[in-house]
Amino acid sequence: MQTAAATQYTGKRASTVYSITGEGRRVLAAWLAEPGAPPRIGHEALLKVAFADHGTLEGLRANLAAIRAEATAELEYFEAREREYAESGGPFSDRLPVIALVSRYCSERDRALLRWAEWAEDSVARWTGVTPDTSATVPGDAFDDRGQSADPTG
Repeated sequence: MQTAAATQYTGKRASTVYSITGEGRRVLAAWLAEPGAPPRIGHEALLKVAFADHGTLEGLRANLAAIRAEATAELEYFEAREREYAESGGPFSDRLPVIALVSRYCSERDRALLRWAEWAEDSVARWTGVTPDTSATVPGDAFDDRGQSADPTG
């Protein structure tokens, strides 16, 4: 359904440009018309945060720092791409309307992840351990955004 074409360069980055057959276009159009699967989270560092009460405070802090660094790097990348698209239309200016939708999603996701990582790091800054017996506490604003009280009893 598709055939590979020549390698092209965008700056120093090599990419292979593909062409698609008529049958391939029909299959692609049918696939695009169907709703996609819901997103899945595959985030090992976040999983380690979820189970940090079985580890160490240093391990928790290291994973939060890694999440913050990842979000910062990804956000910088997408902001650079957004500037490129805003200034020149980018390498695929004919696709700019849909690229803008995906780019905005990616940068908003990374901003949210960065805000969360900074909040989480601040929340554990005064902890001396990772369990309630070792000073870990529920951050006072942990459940505020969902209209719930931080006090589990009401």
